[in-house]
Amino acid sequence: MKRIVFIYLLLSFLSSCHLSSTDGDGSKISAQKGVLDLTGVNESSYYMFSLGGEWEFVYGLHVSPEEVGGEQWEHEKEIIRVPSTWKDYLYKGKKLPGTGIATYRLTVITGDKNTGSLAVLIPGWETAYRLFVNSKEVASAGVAGNDPTNSVPAWTPRIAEFSVADEVQELVIHITNFSHARGGPAMMPFIGTVDAVRKMRERNIGIKFFSFGGLFIISLYHLAIFLLRRKDRSSLYFSLFCMTMAIRSLVINEQGLLLFLPSISWDIHVRISYLSFALALPTITLFLESLYKDDMKRFLTRLFVASGLIYAAIIVFTPPAFFTFLVAPFQAVIFTAAVYGIIILSVSTHRKRDEARLFLGAFVFFFLCVINDILFHHQITSVGYIVPMGFHIFIFFQAIILAKRYASSYTKIEELFMEKTNLEGATITLQSLSYLDPLTGLPNRRRLDEYLDQSWRLALREGGEISLIMIDIDFFKKYNDHYGHPAGDETLKMVASTIQSSIHRPADLSARYGGEEFVVLLPGTGAEGALAVAENIRFKVNSLGIPAADKSVSEYLSISLGCSTVKPASEDAPLHLVELADQALYQAKAAGRNRVEGNLPPVEN
Repeated sequence: MKRIVFIYLLLSFLSSCHLSSTDGDGSKISAQKGVLDLTGVNESSYYMFSLGGEWEFVYGLHVSPEEVGGEQWEHEKEIIRVPSTWKDYLYKGKKLPGTGIATYRLTVITGDKNTGSLAVLIPGWETAYRLFVNSKEVASAGVAGNDPTNSVPAWTPRIAEFSVADEVQELVIHITNFSHARGGPAMMPFIGTVDAVRKMRERNIGIKFFSFGGLFIISLYHLAIFLLRRKDRSSLYFSLFCMTMAIRSLVINEQGLLLFLPSISWDIHVRISYLSFALALPTITLFLESLYKDDMKRFLTRLFVASGLIYAAIIVFTPPAFFTFLVAPFQAVIFTAAVYGIIILSVSTHRKRDEARLFLGAFVFFFLCVINDILFHHQITSVGYIVPMGFHIFIFFQAIILAKRYASSYTKIEELFMEKTNLEGATITLQSLSYLDPLTGLPNRRRLDEYLDQSWRLALREGGEISLIMIDIDFFKKYNDHYGHPAGDETLKMVASTIQSSIHRPADLSARYGGEEFVVLLPGTGAEGALAVAENIRFKVNSLGIPAADKSVSEYLSISLGCSTVKPASEDAPLHLVELADQALYQAKAAGRNRVEGNLPPVEN
């Protein structure tokens, strides 16, 4: 079922992102040597075609439409592919910089498809342009001047409508860029009937707003979860990641942000766009760490987080021409981080971490979307920016993961309730002689073994710690020999009562282990807590003021205590906890008795 849903979402996603540039017979249409011939395509009152392919190109000049095709134009022109930028393009034997001015020309042969008017859909190009159709200016963005002093950058998608009088339409574009690291028509323009172009634009805007609304609501939802349960930081990081993706969906392709803030300056606009790109890295890294911290290297996590934050600071405090130039090395960092994330999730899957396999599949798909965006940024692919749409797939699988975790939590609550019921029943059972030591009234060895096994399994399931204190009365044989066995029995009762009164939690258990040995079991208690309980018991027993038979250690009866603390692992058994405590007790006796020894910090399994 999951695979069917995945394929459905994937196909829906790809179909929403695909823009047809073929004729009715399915053959590819593209401009060749500055000419786009549409005469061979099927007649239709509703058609649209991409203007991609080979355009005529002159760098360093804004040639007027009237002079295009003249002697100077023919001498200076070269052929360049659209969409692309002129950065690093080999023009007249030299690589071009990302800045400057240029003129593009494309001749579109529409033939007898005389619909009265056509339209050109122009995306946001870097960074200002003027579009002329048949020598008439029909659209512009910013101010396309000849130098930085008389130019104003802008990212403004446009629909340029124009009347069709002839069978040949000549498109001339003046492009200016002095503010961005790259200049030129980096995104695909389209031509078609007015209705087709408008509907395409409206559909694309609708998709972007749907993407923004969905991501924004999901971000608020997980933020609310975090505010209600602040110990779970994964919800916070996921909320921040969703918010960066929501903002990014408004500032790429259709530039939906301009519908909300039409007067926003290009400088702020471009900073928002790149900030949403930069902050995605630290937020997704922290989110992944919050889920699989034990499998991640802290150094690499901090490195990726710092890289994103540093680039974000560069975006805020430096000119666009500088931080847009750094996008390529930052994309390399993102690629490295994504590969690292896949490795971590593969390790987590191998170690059978909760839902790691499902998370890995979702992350790999999202990673492919990131790769596509990077390739599209460098004009290697033509699919477009699809990370926000791909993120919806990621969100879908994340919802499945959260649902399964919540279901697991409910199951755990039911198990804990049953465990509590069993423990309450066991408490009643302790009243029977079969579970009580007849002399001291404490639980006996049999009850200790059963309760230790239950507590061990519970700690193993929850990933918690468990502690055990082994207690031995110092020189008790001498005490019996000196004062007699009846006095020894009374002393055992007093020591047992003192031990029992020193523990206060319902889950803690004190028991007689055998002879003059006692045990205290402390589920959910760490090493420091166990040592504190043990020291309190030692002090109270010594304070009973019972005369000691051997006064070499203390004037009054004393005890030696050994503490052990472990975090249970599947390959260990409860006996491991007892053995560690017994070893610590031996150390306490060897060190002079009347003392507490224990393993601190806890033993890692």
